Amino acid sequence: MNDVIKSKDNEKIKLTAKLFKSASYRSETGMFAVEGVRLCVDAMQSGAEFVYMFYTNKAAPKMIEFINENSYEVREDVFEKISGTKTSQGVVCVFKCRVIDFKLNKNGKYIALENINDPANLGAVARTAEALGISGIVILGECCDIYNPKLLRASMGAILRIPVLKTDSKSFIKESRGNDIKTYAAAFTKNAVSISEADFSGGSCVFIGNEANGLCETTIENCDYSVVIPMSDNANSLNAAAAAAVFAFVMTNN
Repeated sequence: MNDVIKSKDNEKIKLTAKLFKSASYRSETGMFAVEGVRLCVDAMQSGAEFVYMFYTNKAAPKMIEFINENSYEVREDVFEKISGTKTSQGVVCVFKCRVIDFKLNKNGKYIALENINDPANLGAVARTAEALGISGIVILGECCDIYNPKLLRASMGAILRIPVLKTDSKSFIKESRGNDIKTYAAAFTKNAVSISEADFSGGSCVFIGNEANGLCETTIENCDYSVVIPMSDNANSLNAAAAAAVFAFVMTNN
């Protein structure tokens, strides 16, 4: 049994606090941190490689089966240094970033996200994509880090289970064509077809951009087709997560 951590200057405490705050530090160390009983347990059950855990005395009964030699009880006031929530559950785990084996399936259904910098949006996409049976998520351009704490919470751990590939649009479109996967830009162009008229049979991937600027022009031009979701006269765009949900549902039921 490890001694109770009573100092905010503990090296593991400082490291963990930095993992929560810095995407570059997560990339540098190859680790990420998760807070909350459900997310910690989900990560463990999803096969994430466990490094260590912090827990408060109050939280110990909830995590008793996971407490081992790499688990540390932390005094309440010290735990506040690493907690990122207002009503903490008293549990934080650190895991190694996963190595993702992303292989395109010729009959797979994919969502590609370009320059989505809102972690809650990307997390919501991952959660919906997993629920609807999407084969994988492709991260393009300046998207937020998939281990961002807000993203992890919004995805309810789905981002740790669904295949994720980070690449650039030109390379991925070329690879998609080599695997007979049709590519669709979610964009209003003169040749765009309604989602109800698009043929998503076989392998398909829909590219979605951020709400402010949409997809890059080169991405739209390189995709095989443009597709839109019909909307009422009073609306001209959808939240990226909402658009992804509509496309995911139609693709997986085509």
